[in-house]
Amino acid sequence: MLSSVFCRSIFAVRRNVGMSERFFFKLKEMDEENTLRLAALLHDIGKFWQGVGEPHDSRYNHLTPEDYGKHGAHAKWSASFVVNYLPEEFQNCESLVLYHHNPENRDLKIIALADWLSSGERRGLEEGEGKGERVKTPLISIFSRIDIGKGKSSTGYCYPVKKLELNRDVIFPKPLEDLKRESGPGAEDWLKGAYKSLWKEFVDEVKGIKTIRDFDAYFNTLYHLLQKYTWCVPSAVWRSKPDVSLFDHLKTTCAIASCLYKSNVEEEYLDNVMSGLDKRGKGNLSECEEALNESKFLLIGGDISGIQKFIYAITSKGAAKGLRGRSFYLELLSESIAKYILRELSLPFTNLLYCGGGHFYILAPGVVEADLNAIRKRIAEILLEIHKGELYLVLEWLPLSAGDFQNEKFGIKWGEIGDKIAQGKKRKFTEILEMPGMHEKIFGPIDRGGTRCEICGSEEGVREEEGRMVCSFCKSLEVLAKDIARANYWIETWKEGIKIREEERGSWKDALSKFGVEYEFRENIEIETLKKENLEHEHIFVYKLNDNKFYGCYFRMYGYESSNLFWI
Repeated sequence: MLSSVFCRSIFAVRRNVGMSERFFFKLKEMDEENTLRLAALLHDIGKFWQGVGEPHDSRYNHLTPEDYGKHGAHAKWSASFVVNYLPEEFQNCESLVLYHHNPENRDLKIIALADWLSSGERRGLEEGEGKGERVKTPLISIFSRIDIGKGKSSTGYCYPVKKLELNRDVIFPKPLEDLKRESGPGAEDWLKGAYKSLWKEFVDEVKGIKTIRDFDAYFNTLYHLLQKYTWCVPSAVWRSKPDVSLFDHLKTTCAIASCLYKSNVEEEYLDNVMSGLDKRGKGNLSECEEALNESKFLLIGGDISGIQKFIYAITSKGAAKGLRGRSFYLELLSESIAKYILRELSLPFTNLLYCGGGHFYILAPGVVEADLNAIRKRIAEILLEIHKGELYLVLEWLPLSAGDFQNEKFGIKWGEIGDKIAQGKKRKFTEILEMPGMHEKIFGPIDRGGTRCEICGSEEGVREEEGRMVCSFCKSLEVLAKDIARANYWIETWKEGIKIREEERGSWKDALSKFGVEYEFRENIEIETLKKENLEHEHIFVYKLNDNKFYGCYFRMYGYESSNLFWI
């Protein structure tokens, strides 16, 4: 994931604590859901492999379009990836990947419908990719298609076929002819060669995580590897302008499939929706219209209100020291809340559509609306306790139907959630106003007439530091600013009831611990020390900052199986 400050590569740690008999039953019940999620995430990975020009696994040579479905030839490469590169425990998603273009059961239809809704595909000849087109068509930048009143650019700008990193030669698009020229001799096959090199790097890293046996650890790492290597691969080349990456398509397909599964949709609903999508523009939709318009999803929008005042409404004394820390804390707060919501709703990271600048958007199943009301109240309580009303999370949502994913309708819904958020900013803390004691906390006096922080004016935890009076929170943000400036590693741990050290009371760490997360920034890390420090945490993610190198092979040498720690 690219943040506004760092490029982060990830390895993760998973610790299983106190696995009772009940926990094992829960794991068994989740197997089907995890299998479906993994299949949805990998259903089109074969398109990447196809671009290399290599054959699929020979076990699929006998299959015909009658088996894998019309326009589903790429699924043979996707299934080959599953059986050749995934841990054996996770290969049971093979059939879902192989036959998602010829769905004959509920789980296959969930993936097929999610695929359609993610890409806007229709059944018909326009779905097919011309033979060899993938090795001729790179990913086009959407910015080259924008008209600001001076006409569209006549030059097609495309992204280099390289792994994602903070390098201007990678993240900035170039004219297609420049990319061909930079490839050197044999420019006519430049794209196939680029795909082949990128695929080899991708496969080497996937092999490095094959020994991981914990699903969450494996899924999250594979997700980040897909982002690293398929961000520049077009999802489909049958369109005249292939401007959607394979990573974005895989991510949103998985998000939609997760929602459909959690909604416990019936096969009849899936049949009616797919039939309706197939018939749009072709014939009568009366028998399918009800299914197309049935709200099975929620688009959740979150917006932290009060950001400008929080960052800039501080006195000049000591402001510079903490300004970077204040800005970055807001990024941490937004990401922490978004992930807290995902955890509370038991949704994978793929369902976080966007997070940045104090905003986030989540795709969720419609059945969780009652849970969202409780989550919104809890978040409001936490922020009121921490920031005394200075910061507030506007959390709104609206229903989505399968029909809303088509054409311009999703853009309209995106605008509607923005309008709801704007209205929510005018009704801060109304969700908890009637709770006992909240009226006094919201409208009552905050100050007690004591010593004030010379930076923010707070009276909480004020003490003398370096000849000035500063509160614990402002001091901690100054320390955060220093830590992130020299850090090489970002450690993120998740656990309910995180214990905060006495010297961290009232700090930014104390604030974020309310959401079950703890962050640390270090120049170097010692693996054995990190194990001992985090023995009780459920999840540990370690990000390498300003670098996208993968550290899985290095950490596997410590032997996760003997300690129940899963290093990625």
